[in-house]
Amino acid sequence: MAVKRKRLTNAEKKMNASVKAELRAKGIIPPVKPKLNRKKFSTETLQEYRDSLNTFGDITYLYEAIAWMSPSSAPKIKEEITLEQIGVMKLLKIALAIKNYNKKSKEAGQTTYKPYDLYTEVVKPILEL
Repeated sequence: MAVKRKRLTNAEKKMNASVKAELRAKGIIPPVKPKLNRKKFSTETLQEYRDSLNTFGDITYLYEAIAWMSPSSAPKIKEEITLEQIGVMKLLKIALAIKNYNKKSKEAGQTTYKPYDLYTEVVKPILEL
């Protein structure tokens, strides 16, 4: 049976905020984490990636990173799958779909394909999941 909860009054909200601020000041709960500047992070990371990870020997680092970002295969109680992990799973799904697309193209005797066709047939449906 669902329990109905009444909304907090403004006085209760102010009291909760002051208690939270006091607990943060005492170090009992962690400070507010600053928001990530996604555009800056993306630009910097791609540049670092292009500068450092550019040989076939570096692929093992990508595999290890994917393993760290993937949800564990061992079942855990109340394990939540994060949006970041879903992004990694979509990346893997796209890689598998591209491999299958290339395999089918070769079997059909095609040696080239249009990037737009690959995007519309393979990548876009997975991105929209």
